[in-house]
Amino acid sequence: MAYNVEEQQDIDNFKHFWSKGGKWLFVLLIVAALAYLGYTLSKSYAKSQDEEAAALAYQFVEKSSKHDASALADLKTLQEKHGKSFGAAEATLMAAAQAFDDKKYDQAEKHLLWVQKNNPDTFIQALSNQRLAIVKLQQQQYDAALKFADANVPAELKPMMLETKGDILAAKGDKTQAKAAYAEALKSLDKDKSPNYELLKFKAEQ
Repeated sequence: MAYNVEEQQDIDNFKHFWSKGGKWLFVLLIVAALAYLGYTLSKSYAKSQDEEAAALAYQFVEKSSKHDASALADLKTLQEKHGKSFGAAEATLMAAAQAFDDKKYDQAEKHLLWVQKNNPDTFIQALSNQRLAIVKLQQQQYDAALKFADANVPAELKPMMLETKGDILAAKGDKTQAKAAYAEALKSLDKDKSPNYELLKFKAEQ
């Protein structure tokens, strides 16, 4: 999918933001991600002719941060009119995070599947697969979760996906395979730079 220079820069920033997160820490992430979304969208769309998309995206962020139920109507309009845009995918990922945090797993899954269907970007696809794996884990649908966790992902997301796979296997009761997944994830992490290294090491040693 082609993006303009401004939007591509924001996509790169977005990738860095998510890959450094390590895990989907929903409660804290929603606040941080919505703030980040507001920043990136206001900047990337400021020089764009697509003012309607910018207005809808920013309106969604503002309402979501206040838990305004009408935010979903803005998201739907954004998806219908600008469904192929990066902003629509990012906003929908935020909606999925909020639904997950509210334990509305079916709604979170619906948002994530929409992203997969409408945005072919490799990183976005990988990220949505990892989130879908977590949703299925929470629903105790372990086989379905593993299918999403086994999806191909960019190198920077590989440790996160392997940790997710380990969590699924552990919940399923397969401790041996879970430890193997954690150990493989550790190989790709820098001990001194990764904030998740010690926790992952602890999991691998259990």
